[in-house]
Amino acid sequence: MRSVQEVAAELREAAVGRHVWRVQRKDDKSYCIEFCEWEKSVAEQWWNENSKKRPEFYADFELALVHFRSKAENLMLEAAERLESLDR
Repeated sequence: MRSVQEVAAELREAAVGRHVWRVQRKDDKSYCIEFCEWEKSVAEQWWNENSKKRPEFYADFELALVHFRSKAENLMLEAAERLESLDR
């Protein structure tokens, strides 16, 4: 049987998250469109075309590579913490 530390480490390793390209507001990071990480050239093309067409609208936006975790991944991290705290 694996130890609590081993299970907690595996939970953390599995909660890697993912990266996406987003055209998002600079201030609050809300976004209007999202592309998969591997679609960088498509995202850049979309951003270049649309920001030139409507520069006043997109002045407060940026193209950004964003990392995030799903709710399940966040729960995995929380579970790892709780497991370790029980084992102390």
